[in-house]
Amino acid sequence: MTAAHTDPFAWWQQWMKQAPSLPLPGFAVPTLDLDELDRRIREYRTVEGWLQMNLSSVQMMRQSLEMQRAAVAAWQEMNQNWQQAPAPEATAPPPPPPPPPPKQQRHKRLTRAIRKPRRFLTPSS
Repeated sequence: MTAAHTDPFAWWQQWMKQAPSLPLPGFAVPTLDLDELDRRIREYRTVEGWLQMNLSSVQMMRQSLEMQRAAVAAWQEMNQNWQQAPAPEATAPPPPPPPPPPKQQRHKRLTRAIRKPRRFLTPSS
């Protein structure tokens, strides 16, 4: 093996020898120009606004999909309950309501009330 293969920093040393000829990215070298800083701030604010707009649209899409899922789940549950319900022919009809009192009983009560006048309205002697 060569020394380059055994030395873990050999590639770093080789790269540093060539570094002056390689351009460094803009974020690695800070600038002291105020106009350049203002331009970068505007760019990042624009990107931030775009990302917030996309985030809002993603949140709205997620919420609409959640609502759609809830509606489909409710529809499927209703359909399943409907399929499990017994057929209308198989159920017994409800019992009939109790019959009203016969007319004779009403008639007796009325005639009894007429024959027995109340005594509290008679003049006292």
